[in-house]
Amino acid sequence: MKTDYEKFKEAIICFNQSLQIDECQTVLYLLRGSAKNRILNFKDALNDYKKYLELSKNDTDPVILIVLGTLELNLNHYHEAIKYYTEAIAINNNYSIAYLRRATAFQAINQKMLSEFDIKEANEIILNKKDVRFTRADITEEEL
Repeated sequence: MKTDYEKFKEAIICFNQSLQIDECQTVLYLLRGSAKNRILNFKDALNDYKKYLELSKNDTDPVILIVLGTLELNLNHYHEAIKYYTEAIAINNNYSIAYLRRATAFQAINQKMLSEFDIKEANEIILNKKDVRFTRADITEEEL
């Protein structure tokens, strides 16, 4: 029986082959990025998500921006993470996870007051039941 790691590696190979045939299939970058993220290859996952955004004709999705922020956070690129979370919040300010993750990035760069502000904002969203929850249709919870 194959491990999840092996399955994701195989999926990445399939996505690579598909992209060799048609590199403009934006969803393949999204899926390959997700698979790379699941095997903790954050840098390459980040590149795939960025390529997805570059090629995508849709408006910027706050969920993708939150994932990009999380990948940057995992790579200790705190200022970049803050940028993505801020963009996501500007599009939809009811994602408590964006505030909480941005608070983590602020804390990492010793911006305690900004971190505390974001934690309060997240709590306010949750208490007022305005929180937008991710669903499998958006992205898997493991992704975040």
